[in-house]
Amino acid sequence: MKTMDRDLRSYVTIVDSFINQAEIDREEAKIISSELRKFITLKLQNKEWVHPVITKFCTDWYREFYRLLDNQDPYKNIKKESNERAQKLLQQLQPKIKTLRECVMLSIVGNKLDFGASLVINPDITKMDEMFQDLDKQQLEMDDSEQLESQIKSAKSMLFLTDNAGEVIFDIPLLQYIGRYIPRERLFIGAKGAPMLNDVTAQELKELGFEQYGTIISTGSNCFGLHEDDVSTDFKRVLKQADLVIAKGQAYMEFSTEHDFRNWFNLLLVKYPIVAKPFGTLQTGRMHVIHSARYAPYGKPYDFSALEQEQNETPLGMEMVDAKEKIKTRDALKELCRQLKQQGKILLTTNGSFDIIHAGHVLFLEEAKRIGIEHAKKHGKKAEDVVLVVGMNSDASVKAYKNPDRPIIPETYRATMLAGLASVDYVTLFDETAPMEFIKTVVPDLHFNAATYGKDCIERPAVEMLGGKVVLIGDLCDYSTTKMISKIIELDKKERGDPATLSMDETKIRIINEHEPLLDFSKINRYPLQSRKNKFMKEDMLSLDQATPPPSQPEDIETLAQRIVEARTSGKEIVIMMGGHPIKVGLSKFFIDMMQKGIITLFGVNGAFTIHDFEMAMIGQTSEDVATGIEDGTFGMAKETGVNMNQAIKRGAVNNWGMGYSLGKWIDEMNPPHKELSILWHAYKLKIPVCVHVAIGTDIIHQHPSCNGASVGKTSYLDFKLFTTRLAKVSGGVIMNVGSAVVMPEVFLKSITMTRNLGYPTKNITTANLDMIRHYRPLVNVVERPTLHGGRGLNIIDKHEKNIPALYHAIIKYQREKREGSDDDA
Repeated sequence: MKTMDRDLRSYVTIVDSFINQAEIDREEAKIISSELRKFITLKLQNKEWVHPVITKFCTDWYREFYRLLDNQDPYKNIKKESNERAQKLLQQLQPKIKTLRECVMLSIVGNKLDFGASLVINPDITKMDEMFQDLDKQQLEMDDSEQLESQIKSAKSMLFLTDNAGEVIFDIPLLQYIGRYIPRERLFIGAKGAPMLNDVTAQELKELGFEQYGTIISTGSNCFGLHEDDVSTDFKRVLKQADLVIAKGQAYMEFSTEHDFRNWFNLLLVKYPIVAKPFGTLQTGRMHVIHSARYAPYGKPYDFSALEQEQNETPLGMEMVDAKEKIKTRDALKELCRQLKQQGKILLTTNGSFDIIHAGHVLFLEEAKRIGIEHAKKHGKKAEDVVLVVGMNSDASVKAYKNPDRPIIPETYRATMLAGLASVDYVTLFDETAPMEFIKTVVPDLHFNAATYGKDCIERPAVEMLGGKVVLIGDLCDYSTTKMISKIIELDKKERGDPATLSMDETKIRIINEHEPLLDFSKINRYPLQSRKNKFMKEDMLSLDQATPPPSQPEDIETLAQRIVEARTSGKEIVIMMGGHPIKVGLSKFFIDMMQKGIITLFGVNGAFTIHDFEMAMIGQTSEDVATGIEDGTFGMAKETGVNMNQAIKRGAVNNWGMGYSLGKWIDEMNPPHKELSILWHAYKLKIPVCVHVAIGTDIIHQHPSCNGASVGKTSYLDFKLFTTRLAKVSGGVIMNVGSAVVMPEVFLKSITMTRNLGYPTKNITTANLDMIRHYRPLVNVVERPTLHGGRGLNIIDKHEKNIPALYHAIIKYQREKREGSDDDA
């Protein structure tokens, strides 16, 4: 609304208030406050604010505030907190909100969450619930809600203009109510295009999930209200076409009184007397639902002149057009163009393969249409007299003139996407490699080509022979289908872990706002594996028939063995989760034999397991002297271990293999002298998954310059997915944890949770922890929690070299007894 009121004291008070709410340093706040006072004073003294609408000149000094902050958003966190608190409160309030009037009241009370109206309201978001007390007793001073309800039920399209963060959450019930009558694609939800105090932005609406309620559209600006020279063309188009507009807050109210919007409703809490003046009240703090018919007299019509040249385009989302109707065969197009010529239409043409349509295509076609309209106006015609026809290479044509692997998108889909563009009137396909026959069919007045083809482009002779003119359009953006395909291939390689694409500049790391140099891992000193002294030799490996001391919990061992045999006889999973220690005490042959006998069906292991197993395959030795190695910096620096394992993992990442499979396959192909001692190799040959769960930085191969973190992460994550997938079938099976104190118990807990989350029961399982000492995680995560509601958990504490041989022989015994029992029954 127009006013010449210029109250410097009020402005300064507002400045101090919203600066106090901003997350900026206090010293910086003093400087900004001082600068803004100078800015406002100077404007008033020089009478530079000649625009009489309040929202227009307020926008000026708010923008100056953001300029002083380098356009940072100092309210980002408080807006987020407002939304979070509002979401929690809405959960309590929403069950009570049923009628439109109740939705409206909730929405208007939310309008108190406004930092820009601090002369009247200084919201404390920590006490948000107090604002909504006695909601059912709140009154509307001006109440056009019945008329609003009638309009909602009859409207075919609507624009809802939001206001503040936090407040917008309380608009949700109203939007849901409106959604009963207006389809989501025709219910537009408008918001600022950039931050302005605590006003919500279009991007923030998307992050809050508001796309489920309607189509989000940005005003293209951060101005208060809406001004002809400060909002986007797309927004103007929606505003023009909407049957109904609902606007929240004072700024839209102040703006709307200046224009003739007969289908406009304002929902607001009055915060300044000047806003109340046109309605005969000077009281603030009153709530209103006001229809624009109350404005006396009407303001001038809103200026939609920027849309004149687009007046025949399809409004955004307002009216669906069948794109297939725009696609014409050559014969149909020839007759159509003959008729259009008779009607005096201006025909435009362009051509291409349009494989993977992108912004460059869209901008090129829009520019061609714009030039065509200018040409038409020079010849006394209108925008609707211009027709753009696009000739598109068929699949066969693209293969012939590009390469046999193109196009990416089949011709039917390419033509449909082109026809869906507002700038395109008709589309036709041609099989030739050059568009000459297409040009002869249309006989264009103007033919458009990319400037890169030059003035001597192949179409020129045909166009000019038919009396037309070739127009060249320069690059409107740095996009091309070829570049996009190259980018897609590059991203695909990265996704598959191609080492060639996984390199990175690791000389610096971003830490807050500074760069800190990293150690250069490429300078790591390594030594030959064969020169290392090891504590475990292949000669120390226990044989299957070797006598071992009895375990301390023989009954539990027997119980576990019985359950394994019963489960396996029924075809259930037998899962071994393992750390590296069982290998270092010589137990590999027991696990290998159980695999070969079909007892073990799945392994889940940590990184240490793979290192000891891999070294046993290579040299028949493992387990170095850690204390000495740490002292002189040689711990884990054996070259062959790092090079071979990291290379296997990189190759696995490229091929989408899990880490266990990658290492087993590498051993098989490398054919080391002691591969028969490797669990990884036997599992690979027997097709039994070994799922490796790595914690970055815990394994010696991560110290080596050959390590690629992305490959390690990818292959280990693939194994985690495989391990979880197999656990979905573990009901009635057995899971044992052998010597992993942290990693595998944690992995197991997450995997079993995921399977149950996805609807797999995984009940009636037997879990067992076998270790040398008691640990918290194996006891709780493996033995106790997964079997709380059924199954059996066993915690068997003793040396591995006692427990595993005893378990192995007990299993063999029960298998034999079960077979003999079956023979007797027969």
